[in-house]
Amino acid sequence: MLVVDAANAFDPYRLVREARSRGIPRAAALCRVRVARAFTSHQLVRLLKEELPGELEPLSLVLVLGPVSLFYDEQIPVAERRRLFLNMVDVLAAYKARAPLLLLQPPRPRGAANRGFGHLLAPLMDHLIQVREDDGQKRKPGRDWV
Repeated sequence: MLVVDAANAFDPYRLVREARSRGIPRAAALCRVRVARAFTSHQLVRLLKEELPGELEPLSLVLVLGPVSLFYDEQIPVAERRRLFLNMVDVLAAYKARAPLLLLQPPRPRGAANRGFGHLLAPLMDHLIQVREDDGQKRKPGRDWV
């Protein structure tokens, strides 16, 4: 499995605990997972385009944590973020043609403007499952997911 962590969310300790609960040795679980982290949208696109294609084995799962998260950075002009995001979508489409692709996106941070980046991911999705904590606010389904 290839994990691309753009949300700083991957927890190897949780992976080891889950493996242990299923009777899988720690070393066996960890050696099957490769983790790559990006901290800016520029790093994420470069990582996906240039660094990881050689790491992708046939039929290995590609898990992207927070594919939209780094694109909330208001210090980067919206036009640049949009260009980078569309570039990322193209790269992920190529990944999806070679291996199963799973995108997990945490909720949009409070106060972050919805620039519609999540909707640009729609062509990559076979299924959309929204999971969020109930914060007591009434919302229309699908309007604020990313």
